[in-house]
Amino acid sequence: MLRAHLRTLCLLTSFAAIAACDDKKDEAKSDAKAKADTKTGDAKAKADAKTGDGKTGDAKTGDAKTGDTKTVDAKVEPTPSSATDDAAAWEAEQRAKWGSCKVDLSGSITKSFETAGGLSALGSDYFMNDEELRKAVAIFSRDKSVEEAMKQDPKVYTLVVNCSGGGLNLNFLPSADSKYADVPFGPKKYELAGLMGNKPGFMTVMMSVDNKMLSREPGGHFEITKFDKTGLVANFAFEAKDEAGGAVDVKGTIDYRCAHDTALCREGRGEK
Repeated sequence: MLRAHLRTLCLLTSFAAIAACDDKKDEAKSDAKAKADTKTGDAKAKADAKTGDGKTGDAKTGDAKTGDTKTVDAKVEPTPSSATDDAAAWEAEQRAKWGSCKVDLSGSITKSFETAGGLSALGSDYFMNDEELRKAVAIFSRDKSVEEAMKQDPKVYTLVVNCSGGGLNLNFLPSADSKYADVPFGPKKYELAGLMGNKPGFMTVMMSVDNKMLSREPGGHFEITKFDKTGLVANFAFEAKDEAGGAVDVKGTIDYRCAHDTALCREGRGEK
């Protein structure tokens, strides 16, 4: 089941559109770093100009008897990097555009997160028509023909939901062998289950904080209150343990808009 879980996450993040989104994010970070480096360079150049002239800036002229000129290095205050600010602005823009996932942790770990929606945050076969599904199936069908793969249930994946960013990785995925009937395109309250040995129709969870895995305790829920062409709205709550065995309460809400460039999602966004 763990292998299936990871494979489905890979399927979602393998689409070319997601790669383009990641490239855009990397480009934004690179631009931010370049801007920061430029600012630092300008500040240093100005400081060097001051130190080169004994009559200007903080430099002081020295001994009048000898005519020697003493210079004192101008103090250059560190220029705050704008890379962090630009990355935060980009994340805020994505949240405003595609919605967000809000997660609160209490107990042995006390933290709050708000991650952005987008292409890799929400995916489902339900967002694709037959033609779009055929293209997706052609990529992932492996040993099967497209016609054979189109008879599968599900053809690619029923649903995958990710909340990732700022040190948080939280993934929800229907349990093994779940079919379309187990995961309808609409509201439903799911019980949470472990990754192994579960019947269809449950929701599984994988979670890490600052690269440290949390193990989920029995119980908990993942309730979808809206799941349609516009996106998904849900709430969840469960108990977990950190690597040292400390208890962690996890609660959160999700309000994602569908970011995929499919006919149904475009319709949900009011686009042609």
